[in-house]
Amino acid sequence: MKTGSRDRLFLKSGDTLRLSKVYYCIPSQTLLNKIEVRGYLFKHGVESYKNGLFTPSNFPIYAACHNIGNFQKTWKIEPGQHQVSIPIIKYVGSYRIVDSSFYFNLDVGQ
Repeated sequence: MKTGSRDRLFLKSGDTLRLSKVYYCIPSQTLLNKIEVRGYLFKHGVESYKNGLFTPSNFPIYAACHNIGNFQKTWKIEPGQHQVSIPIIKYVGSYRIVDSSFYFNLDVGQ
């Protein structure tokens, strides 16, 4: 399901949340060795990196826009307020840089 910036998803306890794709563009002047995309669910506003989703894909590192996907795990949703963080990490030489981070909040009912 795709949603716009003003759409609201109604979630309830026990629902399953899956991260399916992230669309990412690499500028032409950037030389990359590797890209990683991760997804973290911070339950009840507590930053814990135990609930992470990772994708085993090797992503294209040439300049263009790409769909990053193939996340294998899902999250079971609990009641309460949560935040999802999706950092995009790029490797330039031996440097690891968090290039972009996307966040969205979940308010899950009983």
